[in-house]
Amino acid sequence: MNRLLKNTVVALLSVLVVACDGGESTSRPKVEVVTGHASPAAGSFDAVGFKCCDVPAAKNVVEAFVALGTALAADDLPGSKGAAQAFSETLSADGPALTGDAEIVGKLSALSRRMVGHSDLADIREDFLDASTEVMALARVHTAATGTPYAVAFCPMKPGRWLQTAPPLANPYYGSQMLRCGTFESLSPAQ
Repeated sequence: MNRLLKNTVVALLSVLVVACDGGESTSRPKVEVVTGHASPAAGSFDAVGFKCCDVPAAKNVVEAFVALGTALAADDLPGSKGAAQAFSETLSADGPALTGDAEIVGKLSALSRRMVGHSDLADIREDFLDASTEVMALARVHTAATGTPYAVAFCPMKPGRWLQTAPPLANPYYGSQMLRCGTFESLSPAQ
């Protein structure tokens, strides 16, 4: 690199650092470096768990979605494709009974059909991420006093959420690469 270009780059970087820093000199870093993986605290599944679902159709949809997440966490492409197909079929069979949730069911149906058509885990996982938001909205509407216990799991590396019915945490977004990376959290009103 010629000397003039190098000096120009250094000068521009200096201006950017001062501009980002607000002109202040400080000893603390502007970027926090995180090492290691997130992991759930002992007992956190039980602490944040909730019961679902108050109607059988919602329960069937949520269970089919959880089965898909389990297959993805296992890095099982044939199992994931089969679970995506089962999820799509469940939405076709039980979706019409969820009349108050037609918008959610419509989005999930489109996503499930896309997942069925994918030929690799990465693509299925991307649509699973979008479907997860909708499934949690459905679960939030259909919490119950009794039923299957669920907890929301969260992967800060994706970032993405999913539902599980029991510990240990099994990350569907990274499978064996980061199987236990994540935390359990409550089903908040606006996830």
